[in-house]
Amino acid sequence: MSTKKVISLPERKYFPLNKVEREIGVACDIEDLIHFAAIGELELCVKINWQRYFDPDSIATDDIRIFSRYDYEKARKALTEPDYTGYPELSYLEVAYETDITVFEEQIIYIGEPKDLIHIPVEIKGLFAVSSELFSFSEQALINGGVFYEKTLKLPRAKDFSIYDITSRSGGDGIKYTPTGISGLNYPVSINNLYVTNFELERLISGKSNNVVTQHKFEDKPKHGNVERFAAKREQILMAAMYIQKEHPEKCKTYVDWAKQIDISAISFWPDTGKPPLEVDSIERLLSKVFDPEKWSGN
Repeated sequence: MSTKKVISLPERKYFPLNKVEREIGVACDIEDLIHFAAIGELELCVKINWQRYFDPDSIATDDIRIFSRYDYEKARKALTEPDYTGYPELSYLEVAYETDITVFEEQIIYIGEPKDLIHIPVEIKGLFAVSSELFSFSEQALINGGVFYEKTLKLPRAKDFSIYDITSRSGGDGIKYTPTGISGLNYPVSINNLYVTNFELERLISGKSNNVVTQHKFEDKPKHGNVERFAAKREQILMAAMYIQKEHPEKCKTYVDWAKQIDISAISFWPDTGKPPLEVDSIERLLSKVFDPEKWSGN
């Protein structure tokens, strides 16, 4: 008498595109997945493995830039105001974000000239999300095997995450550190190196993706609602951009720096959410279409 041994494998955290159909048991090929990403229903990711002082083995970059939100003044004071010893309590801030698929660690230091906080990436590892705009502009080309180089990646959606913040070691909420993404990359994106997270698959299967519209709700959907919402978001971003350019022209020398400053200053403009209505990469694209920083005097 023979019995089959039951093997319990650990749960997969992410899947390459060609394994998704097998996982969900529903006809859904790569073309479908790229289309869902193009219309904002599905978040697709690429895999990064980068450490400071080591050669990046999966990305080519000349200058990685980090996008994060935090209490700027609290961070500056921790690095500049002397304590009872006559020196600042900390010489640098160590902060990190971690999920079961992503690790994001950096140091924040204060530079006396130009008197600003500087971000130094330490470790960037795991899955990072590609903007839906890439898929909407290049949907068919990607399906046909094309390769596109993405400069900005953002943190993927996750169910749980943990934050390490050295400034909160003695209690309190520290500098309220929240990373959003990385820029300065030259990452080749193709259907062969894209992944779907298990969390994202569950959202898609359960109908909880961003733009799912059931039949009984369709009649109630306002006409051109997306256009109106985007116009409102665009106006908010441009108002914030003009204010920052007037008050801090030195932080607006490039579209990347300008977008980053809008993101860092988000709590001042959007106190209810603490973040801008558009992602950093979208803000950068918007600024590049509307403004030319070289023409601004800051007055």
